[in-house]
Amino acid sequence: MTPQAQPTSRWHLLRHPAVLAVAAAVVMCAIPAVLLSPKNSSSAVGISALTPEADDSDIQEIAETEALIAAVDHLDSYSDSEIVELLGF
Repeated sequence: MTPQAQPTSRWHLLRHPAVLAVAAAVVMCAIPAVLLSPKNSSSAVGISALTPEADDSDIQEIAETEALIAAVDHLDSYSDSEIVELLGF
């Protein structure tokens, strides 16, 4: 008798009964989960409710804060009067 050559691929292991049973169980659990999930879970109404509304004054304040932070990083580039103006005094 000659020894059989071992397959170089392991795809044949997927046909093992235990692997097939686990795969079938996963599919049987996934089908009801998909069918019972809410249909409009990613609707625009739900997403917009989580997003806060930004006023123009909020955007202006954020821009001024960012400009002040940039000025602090480069103090040599700004005069004293420009820094005081950025601080809002």
